Amino acid sequence: GPYDLSQSLGKPGQIWGAEVIEAMNKIVALCRDRGIGVGTFTATLTGISHWAKRGVSFIEYASDLHLFLQGAAAVLETVRT
Repeated sequence: GPYDLSQSLGKPGQIWGAEVIEAMNKIVALCRDRGIGVGTFTATLTGISHWAKRGVSFIEYASDLHLFLQGAAAVLETVRT
């Protein structure tokens, strides 16, 4: 995924940095040309749109921690009201 790739490229956490995006685009193109499905992770709706337009076959949105935190925040909001 983009976080691991950014780390490998010496740009930890810079998932939208030019080098990371360029590498991701190359990977997606290579896979597409070989008929291999490729997936990625994103934490934003913009990211979903970005990668879907580039032919990514499957996209993981957010993470279990992110979803847990959203649920916990909703519970806290309910308790406070």
